[in-house]
Amino acid sequence: MDIALCEDNIGECNAISAMLEQYSVEHMPAELTYQAFRNADALLRCRRERGRNFDLYLLDILMEGLNGMELARTLRAEGDRGRIVFLTSSPDFALGAFSVNAAGYLLKPITRGTLFETLNAAEEDLRLRNPVCDRQFTIRTPGALRSVSLRNILYVEIIGHTPYFHLCGEIVRGSEMRVAFNKAMEPLLQTGCFFRPHRSFLVNARHVSSFSAKALMMDDDSIVPVARQRAAEAKAAYLDALLQEERLRG
Repeated sequence: MDIALCEDNIGECNAISAMLEQYSVEHMPAELTYQAFRNADALLRCRRERGRNFDLYLLDILMEGLNGMELARTLRAEGDRGRIVFLTSSPDFALGAFSVNAAGYLLKPITRGTLFETLNAAEEDLRLRNPVCDRQFTIRTPGALRSVSLRNILYVEIIGHTPYFHLCGEIVRGSEMRVAFNKAMEPLLQTGCFFRPHRSFLVNARHVSSFSAKALMMDDDSIVPVARQRAAEAKAAYLDALLQEERLRG
């Protein structure tokens, strides 16, 4: 779950950020990321630069400049279907929340209980809208079998006969393969979320932040090469994967 927090009060921003950290540790380690913004312009700029929407927006309503309600209208006008929850000190804004198809609002001061309930609902909504990414893949390591969520895999790199799984926050070394890389990774390829830009790499389209004819920039800032002879095929596969994700999101 990828979250954008927009709150111009530094004390409240820090308090909510701390609760997001707690939720990540207790409920979904390595699968929750968030970015905090002090104003709407900073959030919109980041979202446009990265070329991908957030899954959940926690928006303060009363902010200088573009307020939270105006920010939400801008997001919807740009086709963003992410879940929106407003942060407010007054329930008077409830009707406005419905006008932008918001999931609701949280009254300040935000408590751990109400925020965690909101995050649980958002996580369940994300699972229902994008079930493919919630499937599990079993990694065979030298010491054991490990099950990971597909959405937690950024890319897989093969070095010699050994696959290295680049996950959110860690790299897992797999057992030496006895079959071809393409054959071993067939379960991932069949999901439609992954594609091969190079004979030594398998990439999750959801984690690509930018695509060029020579390389991919991943959202952890790592770079994956694109083979010249695979460039056109890889781009088509990447676009197909993104279209599939949009269809799943409805």
